[in-house]
Amino acid sequence: MNFLGKKAIAVMMMTVLLLGLPGCVSYEKAGKKLLRFLEEKYGEEFILEGIGGGYGTMNNNTLKAVVRPKRDPTMRVMAEITKDLKQVFDNYLAVVVARNSIPEVEAVAKEIWPDARVYLANDMGPYASTKHTDLGMTYQEFIRLYPMNTLLVRIYVNADNWTSVNCRKRC
Repeated sequence: MNFLGKKAIAVMMMTVLLLGLPGCVSYEKAGKKLLRFLEEKYGEEFILEGIGGGYGTMNNNTLKAVVRPKRDPTMRVMAEITKDLKQVFDNYLAVVVARNSIPEVEAVAKEIWPDARVYLANDMGPYASTKHTDLGMTYQEFIRLYPMNTLLVRIYVNADNWTSVNCRKRC
């Protein structure tokens, strides 16, 4: 290939790269926007644990993140923000509702296994609702709003060693 052909290819490659730059978003800017959105939505501070690419999706148009409320270092929540920084998806409400249900489920489990330990989670990915932010709602209220949700129950019982009993149930 002659010099003119190589130069033409180089110019085309540079043009393609320059046209692609406006679609890129900095992780720092996306993280700040995500935190600001969550703080406005739920009225509490969050800490960004990590933010990364759009892996695991068919269209690759969101950035995935892990956040936690500042008040609870043990809670990790999945969140996503669109690359245009206009929409945020999270499952914070689902995580909080599951944690609020632990005493109720634990009371039933302890009737059968007095030394049982209960851990709950919701099998629900991030969602975009901004109108449902009542962190004190019951699981029954939550399931009416999000019928696709499943409550995951893990019960640990002491049978000489701790053994888990898994339950997956829609209430």
